[in-house]
Amino acid sequence: MFYLARIHPPDDDATFPLSLLSREAMRRLRHPVDLTLDQAEPVDLARRLRHSARRRWQRRVGEPVLFTRLTDPIEHAAFVGNFLVPLHQTLGRGIRGNEPVLVYLCDAAFAPRTANLDETASDTPRTSVIVAAQQLLHGWLADPGPTATATERLDQALAQACWGLASHLLDNIDWGHR
Repeated sequence: MFYLARIHPPDDDATFPLSLLSREAMRRLRHPVDLTLDQAEPVDLARRLRHSARRRWQRRVGEPVLFTRLTDPIEHAAFVGNFLVPLHQTLGRGIRGNEPVLVYLCDAAFAPRTANLDETASDTPRTSVIVAAQQLLHGWLADPGPTATATERLDQALAQACWGLASHLLDNIDWGHR
């Protein structure tokens, strides 16, 4: 399997801004506003939520999404998560039927420092979407510890079932510098 170009959304793709709004909506559903801290009326809260979502949407729509320029940690993680989905789906299709698959990431944009044989610095989660994906997956798959709630243990088990193979594959990349 050859990836001739790094997966990256085109400028007119609304997927990234929509994923940011969806993430925020899910966060608010899982952790509703504590009304003891905010005595606003429900209508005012809804209006503020809508205004905040509209601001984020207007800021992101039409603006080029460039991986190396995403400084907001939430937006950076969302971009990396969006990158992982089609990569993981394609790899999953490749290994169906227990077939071995070799994957070649041909575009230097996947890990620019690693691709440059004269570069001495290693890629980081800021420079390489692959390194950022490894970091994100490690966070998702980390052992929640002995004091974890049942929900935290379930979230980690689900992450392991969904993303464990992808993490293993990314952690075992042969960077070709032999």
